[in-house]
Amino acid sequence: MSSSLQSGPDGEVKGAGPRELDHAAEPENGAERQLRHELDLRLVPVIVILAMMSSIDRIGVTFARLKGFQSDLHLTDVQYDTVLAVTYASYCLALVPSNMFIHRTTRPSTYIGCCVVLWGIISTLTGLTKDYISIIMCRVLLSIPEAAFYAGSSYLLSSWYTCKELGLRTAILIAGGSIAVAFGSVSCHCNSSIHSYSDAMSYGLLWF
Repeated sequence: MSSSLQSGPDGEVKGAGPRELDHAAEPENGAERQLRHELDLRLVPVIVILAMMSSIDRIGVTFARLKGFQSDLHLTDVQYDTVLAVTYASYCLALVPSNMFIHRTTRPSTYIGCCVVLWGIISTLTGLTKDYISIIMCRVLLSIPEAAFYAGSSYLLSSWYTCKELGLRTAILIAGGSIAVAFGSVSCHCNSSIHSYSDAMSYGLLWF
C-alpha cells in the first residue's frame, strides 16, 4: 500500500507515521559519511578520554586514603568525608551557570578546552596540598571547570550529530566513565606503586 506524504504550511509532514518518515528521509551522501567518520575519529575519543580522567580523579581521592592521604593532612573522618562531599556539592552548583554559558557561547569547544587546561592545573595542585583548608579549596575549584565536561560534551555532540547518530555517541561517552570507574583503582594502584618514593608521599603522585 502506497501513500503520499503531504507537507503542511509550517513544513510539518502530515499523515505520516515514524516508519514512513524514516523511509522518506533523504539518503546521505559521501560528504556526510566522511564528516561523520572524521568526527568519530577526532571528537569522540577526546571527550571519552576526558570523561575517563574525570572519573579517575574522583576515585583517586578515595584511593589516596590508603596511601596516607588522611593521616598526612591530619584529617578527621568527618573532614575526609567533607572533602569527598564538597566536590559533588560544588559540582552541582556549577552545572547550571556552566550550561548556560555553553548555550550562549559561539565556540563551546574553546570553552571546554580552557576548562580542561584549568582542571588539569588544579588537579595537579591537589597532590601538593598540606592541610584541610588547602584540599577543600582545591576540590571546590576543581569542580568548577569539571562541570563543563559531561554536560559540555553532550552539548558538543548534539551540535555535530543528528538525533539518530547521537544516541550511540552518548552511550560511548557514558561507557567511558563507567570503564574508568571499573579500572580506576587498578590504575591508581599501579601509578602509586611505580612512582612512589616513600609510602608517605605516594598519594600525591596520583595527581601527577
